Amino acid sequence: MPLLKTPTRTNKTEAGYHVRVIAVLEKYGVEAQKDWDLNPKDFLNWLEAYRDKVSKASWRQIRAALVWFMKNIESECDLSAEILAIDTDTCSEAINTSAKKKKSISDKEKVALEVELLSSHDKFIAGGGDETDSVALNTLLYLLATEITGLRPSEWWGAKIVDTKNLDVDEIEAQKKDLKSIDTITLVVENGKATNGRAFGSHRTIKLKNLSPERKFALEAHYRSVKKHSSLEAFEGYYKSCADRMTYTTRKLWPHRKKYPTLYSGRHQFSANLKREDTALKVIAALMGHGTDRTATEHYGRKNFGRSKGYDIEADQDDINQIHETAKPRYSDKIASQKKNMPNIG
Repeated sequence: MPLLKTPTRTNKTEAGYHVRVIAVLEKYGVEAQKDWDLNPKDFLNWLEAYRDKVSKASWRQIRAALVWFMKNIESECDLSAEILAIDTDTCSEAINTSAKKKKSISDKEKVALEVELLSSHDKFIAGGGDETDSVALNTLLYLLATEITGLRPSEWWGAKIVDTKNLDVDEIEAQKKDLKSIDTITLVVENGKATNGRAFGSHRTIKLKNLSPERKFALEAHYRSVKKHSSLEAFEGYYKSCADRMTYTTRKLWPHRKKYPTLYSGRHQFSANLKREDTALKVIAALMGHGTDRTATEHYGRKNFGRSKGYDIEADQDDINQIHETAKPRYSDKIASQKKNMPNIG
């Protein structure tokens, strides 16, 4: 039997771990006035106290970095295991930026964002700006395309739109066609969490059918804006500019809120929309690039915040077959199963 492949981490992830670990170890050194390796037990006690001062999300990130560092850099496997065992039960209430991110976008919020961003775009054009450089318009298209497809905002760089003949957008255009003439748009996406073993594979396939002309325009325009950047670094700058504009716009519209829509909220809304239509959990997982059917159930937009998509979407059957089933059956799934197995007495 072949050995299981150990999930790898990207150089970027490891670099982030290093930065986080150095910050924690330096903080311990200042407060304890000694190095962590002189008395690991004292370090563990300090970590437990430190854990109580940070949010659950922050502690998970710190813990992951320390576990990786102790195991892979310092070869302290026992210490690594003890750090891993420090749970999140007594973490403080989140006050960081991630806690301010809203996991849905209502119709009212969507309209307000469209009006505000398009108004900013019109002012930019009136001032002599080029449409392709309009951050406001690019931000709106980013949000709309993300809700249509469910991609992580960072995944657009590794995404490719193809048609049924596997032609990309530029090849489609070369044949005097555009997305308006294509019934089914196929999106091949490089899974964002694949290197950490949190996705079912390296790529996923999403098939979009019966998109309205407006949705096709938003999807194609956003895709072209992403692909005009020649490097990952340039794309990340583009992504940040749109995320920053989203932050500015939401604070302007709703200055007194505790939670705000972000570009990532489009992905949450995508999940909520699928749940509203009682889409099978394995299908949701395949469409969103999750390794199990439990992730979207526990961490993504709720069914009661969903709305009708207005188009059809399909996951690749091979992708669905790779999803691990760990979630408890939903009530709606149980009812559907009961109806399916009910004897016909008519």
